[in-house]
Amino acid sequence: MKNTFKFFGIITFAVIIGFVFWGCGRQDVITSWIIDPGPYPDPTLTGTVIITGTAQVGETLTAYTGSLGGTGTISYLWERYQWERDQWGDSIPIGTNKSTYNVQIGDVDSSISVTVTRAGYSGSVVSGVTAIVVSLPDVSIPDVSLPELTVTMVQIPAGTFRMGISGSDSDVKYRTENNGYVTLTGFSMGKYEVTQEQWTRVMGSNPSLYSSNPAAGEVQERRPVERVSWYDTLVFCNKLSMMKGLTPAYSINGSTNPDVWGTMPYREFSSEENDWTTIGDTLTWDKVKVVSDSNGYRLPTEAQWEYACRAGTTTDWYSGDWYSGNFERELVKYAWCDWASTINLMKHHEVGKKLPNAYGLYDMHGNVSEWCWDWYDLYDNAGGSSNPTGAASGSSRVHRGGSWDTDALYVSSAYRNNLPPYARWYALGFRVVRPLD
Repeated sequence: MKNTFKFFGIITFAVIIGFVFWGCGRQDVITSWIIDPGPYPDPTLTGTVIITGTAQVGETLTAYTGSLGGTGTISYLWERYQWERDQWGDSIPIGTNKSTYNVQIGDVDSSISVTVTRAGYSGSVVSGVTAIVVSLPDVSIPDVSLPELTVTMVQIPAGTFRMGISGSDSDVKYRTENNGYVTLTGFSMGKYEVTQEQWTRVMGSNPSLYSSNPAAGEVQERRPVERVSWYDTLVFCNKLSMMKGLTPAYSINGSTNPDVWGTMPYREFSSEENDWTTIGDTLTWDKVKVVSDSNGYRLPTEAQWEYACRAGTTTDWYSGDWYSGNFERELVKYAWCDWASTINLMKHHEVGKKLPNAYGLYDMHGNVSEWCWDWYDLYDNAGGSSNPTGAASGSSRVHRGGSWDTDALYVSSAYRNNLPPYARWYALGFRVVRPLD
């Protein structure tokens, strides 16, 4: 966001504020700026704009238009930016002079801006836009003797299936080659999404946003790990493989040892640039290769994921079709998602609490979305119809399955989504696969 904003027919002022999460300390925000009348000043619009509050989940930020002079309506537009921009706001008579925003758990690691406008004039922001962005610290476990780490795998048989759906949506429609049919060799896949216990045992700390307060009767350590990037999963897979005496699947710069791969790329907010910047060598990490004949853990390809999710079905979900008449009543038995449960409780849940699909896999619909290996692209660019591994390059990686905070459409077997490989999101985790022994 730049220090100058020009809109047609409005006068505009803005400030950016970052959020922290409970447990990280209070982040009080008190900032103000004087109205700059801009090139087409409104002589009756005078005073200051003030932001106060605490950037902490459950508390409130308030935008005041101080001693604002003039008449008419002032509009407050709040915008949240993490990987996509959300907007919401309200219009308030000048005499009311304030708007509030309630800080929510989904705001962690986001930047927030508020813009105050009034119809009829255009102007600019004074210099000195402020930004405060604080990330969650990892939650570490003590170094103690623990039983052997178990990762339960399910054998997925070789087979052929039609990947995607019919229709005009280029994102998910069948590939041209072989009329959309894809053939895969057999593999094994994690019965559950990788849990917080498993991640912490391998990596030494728990990055999850939902690292406490599980639903009643559920075990915290068996909730899926989230807020892990695609790059994070590469490190986890190789370290897990080495723990299990397997040959690691991933190699960067000729090495399968993650300790020598260099700084893992990530994103942080730069107050100097007033924008998000990428730290680390993405070009090197994006050249990661799968080691031929390795037998270690790895991410599923997008084709493997959909094939395993469908488990022989051709319907929208493995529980049935959209127009079956009772799809929601059936889907609730299998999925944690926004439509499919009255007890979702706006959080993800311990793995394996719903019914599995026909292959014995749990939570393929909802709970947390799951990273796949592939670069995001059209299926026709994704490597043919025999064991496709995705496009050769791209800017974002695929994730599949949807999550607890998305509706039923977005947890279907064919639905695709994508994020940059450095992205860490509170509703995004993964599960692992291995070649058959």
